[in-house]
Amino acid sequence: MDLKRFKKHHKRFNNFPLSKNEWQTPDYEEYLEAIHRDKKCHDWYVTEQIKKAGINYKRFCCLFMTEELLISRFNIALGVAKIYVIGNQQCTVFGKYKYPVLVNKNALIR
Repeated sequence: MDLKRFKKHHKRFNNFPLSKNEWQTPDYEEYLEAIHRDKKCHDWYVTEQIKKAGINYKRFCCLFMTEELLISRFNIALGVAKIYVIGNQQCTVFGKYKYPVLVNKNALIR
């Protein structure tokens, strides 16, 4: 799917709650498929979600790390996880950096 068509689908399918008539359509399936399989559509979608959450994605090394932060914030808000910052990871943009690790609050760390 091209990005222009994806954006039209996004406008249509990003108004929740969706009725059953909306999400049980081939267009909705195509939209979801593009989020997961098309890099341009995925990156645009993630950038929109990050902006909507009020996170300045340009402060982070890459879109992937910013997406992880967004997921972490959601899980922490639900009370199912905590963030621990550990280790050094190599990033193509900023070199070495510490990275957040999301840990289920019921997990045991040994």
